Amino acid sequence: MHFPSLRRLTLSMGDPIPFLEAIIAPKLASFSFTPDDKESISETFTGTRMKFINVSHLALSDMREVNEENFRLFELLCQVFSGIRHADIHVAYLPTLFPNHGPGAIDHCTRIESLDIQGIVLGSFQPFQDLVYGFEKRMRLGQRKLHLKLTGDRFMDKVVTLNTSDALFQRLQECCASVVLDGIPVSPQLYLPT
Repeated sequence: MHFPSLRRLTLSMGDPIPFLEAIIAPKLASFSFTPDDKESISETFTGTRMKFINVSHLALSDMREVNEENFRLFELLCQVFSGIRHADIHVAYLPTLFPNHGPGAIDHCTRIESLDIQGIVLGSFQPFQDLVYGFEKRMRLGQRKLHLKLTGDRFMDKVVTLNTSDALFQRLQECCASVVLDGIPVSPQLYLPT
């Protein structure tokens, strides 16, 4: 199937790989995907990595079920769209983005400049620990610092706040080109006169 003018593609299906293998879309610049857990997932992509070289933006919505198939699909999509410069990714994908051992899905994205992690809920340090680990690893490997945007879950309890002077958050800021908080309540800073 040839789509010569297609610039944005949004899919909500179990396995997008057969569709991506079947299309030709030379102007495709943005791909958004919401997984549907009812189908089995492809293990490989038979197309060339150059097929979607113009895609600069990848958006992955919250998976309905956290499972290994969805993590493998996410990593495969990062391989297919290896030229992206910006990604909007739900917080549930962090273990695949920055795994504790071995390369992560983000390592396939050689041009990435910015990352928006959506669905952050305060009260758990795990997402911040995963991010710090991943970004510190990138620094050790000499990879570029990324611009990071953390977007809070819209149903998040606004009573719990983020302490931006916390050591973990400070480490995260040091590993990134910039950190922007959106929809995340921040505890007020107390400045004492000297």
